[in-house]
Amino acid sequence: MNKRMIIMIAAVAFLGALLLLYWAVSQSGDDIPLTSVTGTEESDIIMLAEFDHMNMTELSYKCGDNSLSFECKDSQWQMKGDEKFPLDTYTVTEMAKAIASIGANRHVVNLTTVSDKESILKEYGFDKPFCIVNVKYEDGSKFEYILGAHNSFSYGYYFRIGESDDIYMIADALYDYFDYTSDDLMVLDEMPKYDSAEFKGFRLTTPEGTKETEDIDAVASLIDVFYGTELTKCVEYGADESTFAKYGLSADKRTTLTALISKDEESDESKMDNIGNTGETTSSEYETFSVYYGDATDDGQNVYITVEGSTIVYKTGIFFLDSAIAGFETLEE
Repeated sequence: MNKRMIIMIAAVAFLGALLLLYWAVSQSGDDIPLTSVTGTEESDIIMLAEFDHMNMTELSYKCGDNSLSFECKDSQWQMKGDEKFPLDTYTVTEMAKAIASIGANRHVVNLTTVSDKESILKEYGFDKPFCIVNVKYEDGSKFEYILGAHNSFSYGYYFRIGESDDIYMIADALYDYFDYTSDDLMVLDEMPKYDSAEFKGFRLTTPEGTKETEDIDAVASLIDVFYGTELTKCVEYGADESTFAKYGLSADKRTTLTALISKDEESDESKMDNIGNTGETTSSEYETFSVYYGDATDDGQNVYITVEGSTIVYKTGIFFLDSAIAGFETLEE
């Protein structure tokens, strides 16, 4: 046998040893002995929960520092204890669907078959769970689902239902449904999308009076102000007339920048906004959308704002208010 053949045989043997080692590690946990893994083939799915998510009335989870609770009233999810919270109900509904139908990749171990139950629970991460999800259904039944340690080789979490003696492996995709903070689940307003050509002018209304322009250069500048205004920093939600007044956003004190948008159909319409305006009549030539600016923040760097139809108060850079006012002052020079 020549030297080249010997090297090839040795390489194949080494590769085979590596593959065998990888298989053994992937079947075990990150630090879990292979002998503790039992049950079905990897391709099998063991259904652990098969419920109708439409019958779920409560859902809560604690994952890391995130601890959130929701309740379903009149078929609508809301933040528990805070019904005014502008909740992303679609995402919460997807959470409910995911936790109502749970399939495990395999059964890992039954705790009645081990001599030291507590040490096994600790090995699999149940002494400090990665995530705990609690649900309640309209018939009063309650369930607690616990995600323990993550197994990076199997791409899943060790999983236990309440105090059950059975531990399973589930796909890590389940956790993704609950990887949300309250900020992530807050539905904020978005500015309406118009083509630049649709902007025919702007109107600025202050306690001192109203100015309007259709000057091409001024409109171009004010479009930048209109779309540059950030609706990302929520100060307060569920605002009513008294709340808006607290931030200088009452109809008699605020500054209003109104976009005048061309429309195909000619109609006269009177609009009432959420702050209690007497309404402004739109000419048949335009439809409108308004941004409302209130008081400056204490540091003078930002200004409180809201938009037409919103119940949320935001803050944005005072630069945008200054730019809106400057856009009309330039026309007077």
